[in-house]
Amino acid sequence: MVATQSNSNDAAQNVADRRPEVILGNLWRQEKLGPFYIIRPPILASGDILSLLEDWLNHFLIEILCQHKGLNPQEAAQLLEVGVSDFYLIKKDEGDREYKVNSQAVSDFIKAHAYPPLELPTKIIAVFQAEDLNLQVANKWLKTLEEPQEGITTLFLTTSNTPLLSTLESRAITLRIAPKEENLEQ
Repeated sequence: MVATQSNSNDAAQNVADRRPEVILGNLWRQEKLGPFYIIRPPILASGDILSLLEDWLNHFLIEILCQHKGLNPQEAAQLLEVGVSDFYLIKKDEGDREYKVNSQAVSDFIKAHAYPPLELPTKIIAVFQAEDLNLQVANKWLKTLEEPQEGITTLFLTTSNTPLLSTLESRAITLRIAPKEENLEQ
């Protein structure tokens, strides 16, 4: 019975090691984050998937702050709420069905990639609802994603399991978050 429990613990650890926040957290500590990731929801996700992605991202960013600045989670959460110069959260303009070329979100994306990180080893740029990028916006951002500046990692968070444009998918590492109850376990 001890062997079975050990195997069960090993299997649980293997599953935990494949969670995006663990993978990305390990890469962060080693300063080896890639330039571009697509973060997808669980396969059978239902309900408010955008909130699930926001919770996941907040948890991940809090972990980064805890590791890099030696803060406890509450202090890191407070700092995150105030704002961190190297974390950019990009969302569609309110009321828009898709990202538009002349929108503030598109300008913010370009600006965020214009200079290196200021206080952390890597700047994190998170684009929510990346499935709503139209072809024109995706093409505008493609050059930035093809020739990333060192020290910048872009996360496309998508509420859909439908593939993004093939030009984006081919340049990204795709990770899938675990269901909410598994995702936030320590």
